[in-house]
Amino acid sequence: MYYSQATQDTPTRKDVYEDTSIWKDICEATPPDDLEQIIEQLELKCYRAREEKKRKVEELNLTSN
Repeated sequence: MYYSQATQDTPTRKDVYEDTSIWKDICEATPPDDLEQIIEQLELKCYRAREEKKRKVEELNLTSN
């Protein structure tokens, strides 16, 4: 394979990394109070997911014994 062919078949660095400019626009447009509320909701969702995971692990441990 020649160098020119290899470079054509390989994605460029820009293609590999996600374009985050959209997220910057969202963060700039969202007031701080809304961001705090979103963070609290995500923390609660994460906590619930951890608790559900613990419950499932315990359930699997009980059924495997």
